[in-house]
Amino acid sequence: MTLLHSLLLSLLPLLAPAVSDSIPAEVVEEEMVLKNGQIELPGTFTLPARCKDKVPAVVLVAGSGPNDRDETLGPNKPFRDLAWLLAKEGIASLRYDKRTKVYGARSQEVSGGTMDFDSEVTDDALAAVKWLATQKHVKADEIYVIGHSLGGMLAPRITKKAQGGVKGFVALAAPARNLWESALEQLEYVTQVQGATPEIAKKQSAILLAQMKRSVPRDYEVQAANYNQIEEAQTLKNARMMFLFGGNDYQVTFKDFSLWQAAFFMRPEVKVCLLPELDHLMRSLPRKAVPQDYLRKGEIDKRVIELIKNFILEKN
Repeated sequence: MTLLHSLLLSLLPLLAPAVSDSIPAEVVEEEMVLKNGQIELPGTFTLPARCKDKVPAVVLVAGSGPNDRDETLGPNKPFRDLAWLLAKEGIASLRYDKRTKVYGARSQEVSGGTMDFDSEVTDDALAAVKWLATQKHVKADEIYVIGHSLGGMLAPRITKKAQGGVKGFVALAAPARNLWESALEQLEYVTQVQGATPEIAKKQSAILLAQMKRSVPRDYEVQAANYNQIEEAQTLKNARMMFLFGGNDYQVTFKDFSLWQAAFFMRPEVKVCLLPELDHLMRSLPRKAVPQDYLRKGEIDKRVIELIKNFILEKN
């Protein structure tokens, strides 16, 4: 269990059951198992229906915690919805249950005794990129990463380690700061939403953050403090990059957007976009989000799909 998942479990009421929807007629899906050494992760390969030619494809990389392939949160399944919507636009995708979902408390053991960003996220994403490249309906030179939250923060690292196997990435709600700083800000906000004064929220949040740090392996704690995603992204000179943010997101805020925007101010080919009324799940919301909003079913905003589609299909 990692940072944001621990935060949600500690501060949210019991989540509502997920809603089951039927697969659209324009979409076909195949169940698969993503293998990475001894690691085996159930996944879903999604394609446009009646796919005869090769198409671009994306690997969907989830955020913190033991997420399933759909990134299920309450009644929301943002990765399933994203996969279906992209397939309708002619883009294939692969999504899979995270290592921490499949192996739970054994995750560190099956990862050779180490648990950090790479063993939690990066290594399996790289295996997914390699698997996609072998599929007969996928253009191997047009594979992208779409990462959400922690997955977006690590998208530059995945792209760099892919050594040309990834054409670029889309980062959805990607933190620009280290996770401990972001977590403290989130804790203070949520504690105040629950009625605490700013002074009490500050004290309580510091205690909660210390508990969270003690709950993760030492390797993870150190990397979370020291990984610099902005510097990692700036080293990528040939990869295509797009960052999308919601202005009503309380987990990844305008401050993060501003830092990414400043980092690529001199590189107009890198797209850094703020959609003011969207939340952390890229859904429309008329005010700043609170944790209980995750219990409300909502759809990914159609502008997000349009931006991703145009970016991947290189339409301007």
